[in-house]
Amino acid sequence: RALDLDALTRRWVGLVLSALKPFHHTVNGRLVLVADGIKVAKTGRKMPAVKKLHQESDNNTKPEFIFGHSCQAVAMIVRAAGSFFAVPLACRIHEGVVFTNRDHRSLLDKLVLLVRSLGLTLPYYLVADTYYAAAKIIRPLLQSGQHLIAAVRSTAVAYLPAAPPQTPRRGRPRIYGQKIKLRALFDDPDAFTQAPSPVYGEREVTLQYRLIDLYWRPIRRLVRFVLVIHPQRGRKILLTTDLSLGGLQIIELFGVRFKIEVSFKQAIYTIGTYAYHFWMRA
Repeated sequence: RALDLDALTRRWVGLVLSALKPFHHTVNGRLVLVADGIKVAKTGRKMPAVKKLHQESDNNTKPEFIFGHSCQAVAMIVRAAGSFFAVPLACRIHEGVVFTNRDHRSLLDKLVLLVRSLGLTLPYYLVADTYYAAAKIIRPLLQSGQHLIAAVRSTAVAYLPAAPPQTPRRGRPRIYGQKIKLRALFDDPDAFTQAPSPVYGEREVTLQYRLIDLYWRPIRRLVRFVLVIHPQRGRKILLTTDLSLGGLQIIELFGVRFKIEVSFKQAIYTIGTYAYHFWMRA
């Protein structure tokens, strides 16, 4: 209780911003933040917040179920030594601790609160995986003038803007036009543009992409979708709420998201960040 964790976090963020200012990776004058979750196995039988967790990862070296802590983390992307690095800003245990049964916040709500606790006043892009492409993340970001870049599921749908009525009608005008299955857009190869891959570390790789602005029902507004066909990695559908970004910019920004995975590996195997152990107050 002698430590104000949010105040300490803001001090740390301020130190990172000032000490690494020459190395900030900015796009359109915005910082690039990456967010993801990590599940850490814990064997303490009486350790608080330990619960049975399901591993969604496709990595076959991870067991499907573990007992441990479910955390969410936010990092900032910096450029150095010809590459990118994800500098951790904050990480919190977001599952397993319930102080009141009136707390109905989801993991998405808690991630938004975690980002807000950083005290950032600079504009930024938040880059995340498919799980975070949700209205609970996008709406608070837009209200504060920030933007999300994320992947979306292949089963996602969107809508063309509604055509204006030929004769005036009473009531609110239609927003949504024809319904579009996003994966069906891959069936038109002539709509794709070929370009060298902008993803860091990739050379002599040519990918195809298609840019399209559609209405997305969860937030009731236009968003920009980028459909990508990569010769090795297959197909991917990306989303951004910033309609000023180009297709290659969006692909490049999503490409640096993996650096938070590298940051997790460094934290686990090099620094030992998640080797902590603590007990209940009793």
